[in-house]
Amino acid sequence: MSSGPTQSTVRGRTRDQVMAYDVFKGIVAAGLVGLLLFLIRPAPAHGDEHGGDHGGEKHAVSADAHGSDGHDTEEHKEPSKTSPAPTPAGLAVTNVGADASFKPGDFTLRGTSPALATIRAMRGEDLVGEVQADDKGNWALPLKLEPGRMELNLTSEGAPALPVVMTVAEADDAARALALTEPRDGVALKAGRLTLRGTAQAGELVQIRQGDRILGEAKADAEGKWSFPMDFTGGQSELTFVSLGSNETVQVRLGAADAKAVVPLTLTNPTSGASLTSGTLTLRGTAPAGSTVRLTRNGQALGEAKADEAGKWELAVPHRAAPSVFVAEAGRERVTVSTRR
Repeated sequence: MSSGPTQSTVRGRTRDQVMAYDVFKGIVAAGLVGLLLFLIRPAPAHGDEHGGDHGGEKHAVSADAHGSDGHDTEEHKEPSKTSPAPTPAGLAVTNVGADASFKPGDFTLRGTSPALATIRAMRGEDLVGEVQADDKGNWALPLKLEPGRMELNLTSEGAPALPVVMTVAEADDAARALALTEPRDGVALKAGRLTLRGTAQAGELVQIRQGDRILGEAKADAEGKWSFPMDFTGGQSELTFVSLGSNETVQVRLGAADAKAVVPLTLTNPTSGASLTSGTLTLRGTAPAGSTVRLTRNGQALGEAKADEAGKWELAVPHRAAPSVFVAEAGRERVTVSTRR
């Protein structure tokens, strides 16, 4: 008989192999299904990160991390991508240097401080001005500068006081006085194009009139100089110059027939806008030689002065510091100067 395996044995091995193969296929299929489900499963809900138990310690931790209303607390908020620029922590001035010198008149002091802070400028015990900073901490305070040394003390809530010292230059009286400097009085002029030149306060508008007719306006530059072209018809012509800012007026005659110089009426001291102190004040100016100048202050007569051969005159009067309007009159000419005190 043959010693090889029987048919039943062969069949048995075949069945075992088939069963093992089927089991293997089942395991592989189950693994693939599980992997696919894992990959496509939805992201867990926010509350499920701590497990299904919503009570006890786990729930307390979740509440602490996210706040009682379910929103992120300040500690757990994502940082903002655009943060507002920080405002200055202290009080500072940005447009006054250590050695800077300033001209008398209007000036805007600028600086920085904590946002929306109120800044006060004190001069001794007097409040000079007050301003509130904007939401970025920038502020601007308008001031009126007077010649001399100006010491201010700036204060603001929650910031140390800041001293500010400003040196204000003396005003050039000659440049600030309204006057006609060219052509010279008493010089015979030919008919034709003529350029008038003169002085006034820097930035002032000067109106030129001939009788009741307005010829035009000229603006004084930073040095207090102005010019105005006009057509001169010859002979003699009386012009009136008016400073529109200070109401100062000067009248002159052009084209005098003789060669003798005619000095115009002027009031050179005090100047318009000046701040005077109490005491003796010497009024000075010019007028035609030998003419009498009548002077008033706020409508009250101060006295008379006589112009010398050079056309100069002066008059010393007592003065009390207060807003004043000085008027000088000689013949038909009239000059007005206003001071702050």
